[in-house]
Formats: sequence, C-alpha cells, structure tokens
Amino acid sequence: GLSGKSFTYFLFGISCSASSILSTRSLKDDLERKKVIFLLPFIPCSAKISIILFVTTYYFHNSFFIFLSFYLIAIIIIYILSFVFKSKKFEYIMEVPPLKVPSIKVVFNNTLIKLKDILIRIFSIMLFFSIINWFLLSFDVHLNYNVSFENSILYLIGNKLSFLTKPLIGYNDSKTLVSILSGIIAKEQVVSTIGVLKVKFLSVISAYSFCLFNLFSIPCINTLSAIKNECGFKTMLIYGFIYMLISYIISIILFRSLIWIL
Repeated sequence: GLSGKSFTYFLFGISCSASSILSTRSLKDDLERKKVIFLLPFIPCSAKISIILFVTTYYFHNSFFIFLSFYLIAIIIIYILSFVFKSKKFEYIMEVPPLKVPSIKVVFNNTLIKLKDILIRIFSIMLFFSIINWFLLSFDVHLNYNVSFENSILYLIGNKLSFLTKPLIGYNDSKTLVSILSGIIAKEQVVSTIGVLKVKFLSVISAYSFCLFNLFSIPCINTLSAIKNECGFKTMLIYGFIYMLISYIISIILFRSLIWIL
C-alpha cells in the first residue's frame, strides 16, 4: 500500500530512524507519510545492530543466520502492520530534471542547515534524558552521590518493575530491565549497560527474546522526538504504546514457542 518512493526512507532507516522520519516531509500524500513514519522504527537501525551483534556473537555459533532472522522478522512485522492503515493506489511519476554538477558552496550550506536542525531538535533532547539517566544511576533515594548500582534510584525502579522481564526471559531480573530502560535514551546504551551491570542470560532463548524485544519496542528518544515533530505529541504517545505492546507480545510468543519446540 505504499509508493515506490517510500522505499527510500526505509533504506535510510537502516542508518537512523530519526533522520529518516524527518526526511519524510518530501512525501506529498499525508496517509502515506503517516504510514511510513509508523513503520520506520521497526527497521533495525545502526544503533540496534550493536544489540544484534552482541547477542549473536556471544550466545550463538551460527551467528549469521541468527543475525539475518531479526531482519526477516522485521520485514514480516512491517508487512502485517501495513494493513492497519488504509491502502491507496499510487501512480508514481517523476520528471527527472537535467543533471548538473552541484555547487560545493550550496551543498555545504544545505548540510550545515540540516545538521543544525538535527542537533537542536534531537540531540538536545537526548542530552536532557542522558542527564536524568546519570542522576538516577548516581544517586540514592537520600540523594547521596556516587553510590553503587544496588543502592541507586535506577536499581530501585528496576527492582520494582523486574516482574515485567519474566515473560520475556523466563525470570525476574532488575538489571535486564534497567538495560531495556536505557535503550529508550539510545539503543547503543543497551549493550554498554549490559556490560557495566554484567548481565548474563540463562539461555540462548532468553538472549534472543531480549534482543527481539529491544529491536521492536519503543524507539530511542531521538526517534520519538522526530515523530512528535512530524505528527504531534499525542500521536507520539500512541505510537510509543503500540511499539511497546507489539514488541512485548511478539517476544512472549517467540519465547514460549522456542521453549516448547526445544
């Protein structure tokens, strides 16, 4: 139900979902634009690849096929969810203008303008939430600084909500939940948090389910900010809830199915 032009944004989404969402402004059809924005975060971006590489290389021997499976699942999910929106027949005709060598000055100025827009709109928000993450990790409830992880506010939050990890990995683990929460700020932080907290999964099925959940759950702050800029705050909240719900259901189904099969 999408035009051929929309494929470009999914291709860009492999690099970064946030910048790809911002670039959808060039789509003239509003329905197609909203559909592309909704589906883009399901594409494993470069930040999510670090999670896939960690899980596949550390827990699996045939890492290539496991790595490929995440992309195949992503394509299947995107195909199924595309029916949520109304489909429309697109007649994609584009006139190609005469090709000329671009001016270096124009390219440089346009790059600076777009880079400034990304830095102000996205990375300022990421910095804000990174400070919050640092505060929760460095202080306890009595505001004592430089405490151990077990005494931090972040651990207290993770410990209270650790029951949410049992359907995903088979047991309650506050450290696993904290690593998932860190991924909301930036998906790269999931791997670093796992390393710092020394998270170890009890089985390869738990590791696979954990990775799958992080790939399709609520995206990073950058992507959420891009969705808010393009679709509004209300739509961002709705999309965020849908992402979390879908990833939770898929991970649980896959985890239970693999345990039953194996």
